[in-house]
Amino acid sequence: MKWLENFIDNTARRPGGWLGRAIYRESTAHRPGFERIKAKLALRPHERVLEVGCGGGKLLQEMLELCADGCAIDYSADMVALAAERNAAAVRDGRLDLRQGDAHLLPWLDASCDAAASAYMFFFVERPREMLREIARVLKPGGRLVIVTISRSKLVNLFFALYSRAMRCYSDDELAEMMREAGFEAVRVHTEKHRLQLAYGRTPT
Repeated sequence: MKWLENFIDNTARRPGGWLGRAIYRESTAHRPGFERIKAKLALRPHERVLEVGCGGGKLLQEMLELCADGCAIDYSADMVALAAERNAAAVRDGRLDLRQGDAHLLPWLDASCDAAASAYMFFFVERPREMLREIARVLKPGGRLVIVTISRSKLVNLFFALYSRAMRCYSDDELAEMMREAGFEAVRVHTEKHRLQLAYGRTPT
């Protein structure tokens, strides 16, 4: 159904227009995942962070308060514009490289980032193994990745049924195996409180 696909795009998969901007301006519903990402990454003042699927740039803004600089990408032009507006000072000062583009093909050099985050977008990635390999490529040796997504087993409890047709969710074991295949080690994936699936891994040193 065309109207349903458009609704899913505008509110979640590729947010845009006044509705998408309104939903992602503050991202209040995403706060639990944002806090877990920041705690697990434990960013240091000298580090460079990558965010894949930055949305409206709220998490990006908070991570840039903890580290030296960053880079970020999003599929939606409206979300990139919103993230640029929110992080205007960082863009102006050369602390943030913000791009519209494809998570399967990141536009940054090998081993150029210390840490990476992905919040509430992994379930829309068409080729997750490619995205994970790209993040591993961009991370330095020992670089950390934290993903917050939704476990497959918890989907029905969290989202209206209409969203399920567009989402790709995985068990903890499935996601952990994909991360290992992409080259990450020390991988840990768990679903907490029947809500959030948290995944952590680091690149080999």
